[in-house]
Amino acid sequence: MIKYSIRGENLEVTEAIRDYVVSKLEKIEKYFQPEQELDARINLKVYREKTAKVEVTI
Repeated sequence: MIKYSIRGENLEVTEAIRDYVVSKLEKIEKYFQPEQELDARINLKVYREKTAKVEVTI
């Protein structure tokens, strides 16, 4: 099971954004043992040039 910690810079992390991120990252759970406890840190950044960056650390 993965525990998600989602943080936004220059962006408010809404429930819709959180649900979208979790739905995408749930697909990688099949690569880990079911009994493993994992922490995932997700950092969402938005810049002035209308670009974005997403960092995921497991």
